[in-house]
Amino acid sequence: MVRDYILKKMIFPKLLIVDNPGIIISRNFKRLKGPYYDMRLSYTFEDFYDKLHKKTLKVAGKEETSFLEYIVGKNLATRYFSFNLSKEPVMKPKKLSNFKAKLAIKYLQDAYCGVGMSVCENCKYDLSKKHFSFWGANNAVCRKTGDYSIMEGILSGSVGLLLGENIEAKCEQLDEKVFRINLHPEVTKRYAPDIASFGVSKEYRLNFRRKKFNSKLYSLKDFLKFGIIKMDEDDKSTFLGRTIIPTEFSLPEIFANTYSEFGLGKLFSDSVEEYSEELFSEILDNKNNDEEKIRFFRNTMSALGYGQLFIKKNKNEVCVDFLNPIFLKLGLEYLKHFILGFLNYIYSKKFVVVKEECGRFIYRS
Repeated sequence: MVRDYILKKMIFPKLLIVDNPGIIISRNFKRLKGPYYDMRLSYTFEDFYDKLHKKTLKVAGKEETSFLEYIVGKNLATRYFSFNLSKEPVMKPKKLSNFKAKLAIKYLQDAYCGVGMSVCENCKYDLSKKHFSFWGANNAVCRKTGDYSIMEGILSGSVGLLLGENIEAKCEQLDEKVFRINLHPEVTKRYAPDIASFGVSKEYRLNFRRKKFNSKLYSLKDFLKFGIIKMDEDDKSTFLGRTIIPTEFSLPEIFANTYSEFGLGKLFSDSVEEYSEELFSEILDNKNNDEEKIRFFRNTMSALGYGQLFIKKNKNEVCVDFLNPIFLKLGLEYLKHFILGFLNYIYSKKFVVVKEECGRFIYRS
């Protein structure tokens, strides 16, 4: 059960492994001495989600954009806890004691606030009525978009899995900066995810087959040491002053899949490509030459958890190979278009993806 997992997390440790180039690992122990499971993490940019939100508003309107982001949030929570669900997960209500609820809610608050979701900073609940309220200010992404739908979905999915039944959420604004998300059975049902579809496949273990190669690329630990990645005054991670969000690396691909289901797959891919091109044109223009720019890009992708990249150009074709590539049954739409944006910038041409293999993308101009 999810709630049993949450209670264990309050007692048993988690280890963050950040010294391997290309790979960031969250190692979660099930007992003080015994088995553990690994999550592979990566960082994405807060500004990207803000720009994506604004573009989606123009195409789909406020109501559909909010509903889409609500679904993304709920799917994300389901995916996060799927690492601990049974092989045939079901939503089955069970009685939860006040003591266990207090521990579980505390864990959720710490886990989500730790990655910038500060609307979870405060919580009040009535377990007998299944009423929950979370509130806070300066939540990552939402503070820019002004829309808390994704956090409604995340908390709806998390509390629902804790209770063993679907429960919906609704946000209200308390003042200029503070928002509150309320969850209770009276909120109209909006979306219940297929829990089994977010399970962790057997291939996921391939994400931790660390092939050794002396590429001399940097790790997250190196970027922290050099001050390229820092913590800001709001305890959020930043990359050269830009807020970045650490999650299990399926987050952007859950976005990609949901956008595709809404008929907005191209909007998503184009937005990733455009953001990447703009980002690297801003941060690399002070570099002396293309070789130095490519090196910094490869180090950035390595430090942010996307594997070690090797870029080879032959006339109008570019082959990008990965050491320690990402394996994900949801696909890699975000990753391949993020790289595409950089290629457009560095070679001053428009590329397209022509082939995708395990550990390799091929682009052509």
